Amino acid sequence: MSITGIASARHKLARAMHHIADLDEQVGAFTKANPIEVHAFWEPSQTHPGEVDCHMIALTEPPEVPEEWSLITGDALTCMRAALDHSVYPHARQFPTLTARTKPNGDLITIRQAHSAAVTDVLERNQPYHSQAPHHHAIAVLAALVNTDKHRQLLVTNGFAAQVLIKQSDKYVITYEDPQQGESLAKGDVLTRYRLKPTGIGATSFEYHKYLQTEPAIDLPNTTDYRPLIPLLRDIHSSVSEIVDKLAEAGLT
Repeated sequence: MSITGIASARHKLARAMHHIADLDEQVGAFTKANPIEVHAFWEPSQTHPGEVDCHMIALTEPPEVPEEWSLITGDALTCMRAALDHSVYPHARQFPTLTARTKPNGDLITIRQAHSAAVTDVLERNQPYHSQAPHHHAIAVLAALVNTDKHRQLLVTNGFAAQVLIKQSDKYVITYEDPQQGESLAKGDVLTRYRLKPTGIGATSFEYHKYLQTEPAIDLPNTTDYRPLIPLLRDIHSSVSEIVDKLAEAGLT
């Protein structure tokens, strides 16, 4: 006997989490094996006399991420999209995903009743169009990425987050800080910019820690933004799991 409905949806979610955990483990091993060398240097500020500028620069070129990560990402996304569709079938052909409440001609889009009013209410309440940024909504991102994966391989890049952690002191004040986060990283990139102003209390010395974390990132379709990959997948998984639970509470089996 085939497994359908909520039970099948939960199986798909479990499989998706298996893919996410596998990818997370691979990312950790890859990052550890491919550290990025950075250098922080200090110099008198050219624009603010009496202050000191700090820049952090990448000294090595980060490697491209393994192609397999795109495939694992696609598998995880497909399982999560299938979980939504399995949860409502056969009462609906698929889980609706709407980023707008109206058609281009202005006509209102309505969601057909599926199983019961309670179930239909769950479908309606979890539509991306309720969000101030519909295309950033987890379910909209899921639908768009799955659609992309149907036609071409997803592009996963080696993103990064960089920061210089400067110890607080009464010998100086931080007058400007600009920690960077990006979708791609290249040798020679200036990753952070900081500016400090000595207070004149004793000899000035700066205690700091350089921080750079590389992590895979992916573009968000229909936007100009990107997201770190693993947190995005976990957010989508959490959203889908919550919807499946609500559909079960509404009476679907």
